[in-house]
Amino acid sequence: MREVLSGDYFPSFNMPLYPQHPHCDCMLFSISKPTSQAVASCALEKFVGYIFRQDKSKGKTELFDSWGYTIDDSENLKSKYEKQAKQKYMSGDYSLQLLDVHGQRLTIAIELKTKNRNVKIKTGWMMHPLGLITCATPFTGEIK
Repeated sequence: MREVLSGDYFPSFNMPLYPQHPHCDCMLFSISKPTSQAVASCALEKFVGYIFRQDKSKGKTELFDSWGYTIDDSENLKSKYEKQAKQKYMSGDYSLQLLDVHGQRLTIAIELKTKNRNVKIKTGWMMHPLGLITCATPFTGEIK
């Protein structure tokens, strides 16, 4: 697991278990502002080619439409996701999920304004070295 977490930033109150493996010689470093250079990246394709693509969306197109969002809002949604995910990652406001040979997954709550109310949804992100997180799944469910 050492290679997958190498260079990743976690606040001490929300990090994977340490040590990660038997005979672990991995090192932890304390840094004053580890995520100040964090970058959250969400591909436009997550909306254009998934959320708003009828044959792949599994009902997500209809759900986002009921909230007042269409494919024309893809750039705006991308921007909202990136801004909120970066802020929440920097403050440690996420849930750790599966850690495997591909890396550490996070769930980050994103808040969207809809026609009638605000909704909070679960989104899936993958960690990369030096504070980069990328959106893997733009919608895994609504938080009630």
